Amino acid sequence: MLTAAGSPLVGGALPGAMNKTARVKVLRPFLLKTQRKEIGAAFELDYRLAVELAAYNKVELLKAEAAEAPAPAAEVKPERAKKGA
Repeated sequence: MLTAAGSPLVGGALPGAMNKTARVKVLRPFLLKTQRKEIGAAFELDYRLAVELAAYNKVELLKAEAAEAPAPAAEVKPERAKKGA
C-alpha cells in the first residue's frame, strides 16, 4: 500500500520548516489575532505569514541579529616553503 505521508505535496512542507519564524518591522498597521500592530513595531512571525505580509508592503523582513549569527572561522594560511632551506 502506498502512502503519501512524507510527501511535501501532502504535508505542505518539511517538518522543520513548519517552525521557522522571521523577524519583521511593521510598515503599515494591521490586525494580528485581534491586536493592532502599530507602525515601527518589531516582532517575530511565522515565516510564511511574514513573507505574505511583506508582499502586501505591510511589514519589512529584518535580517537576523549579529548576536545570533555564528562568527566566521579564522582562516589558517599554510606557511610557504622557504627558498634555499
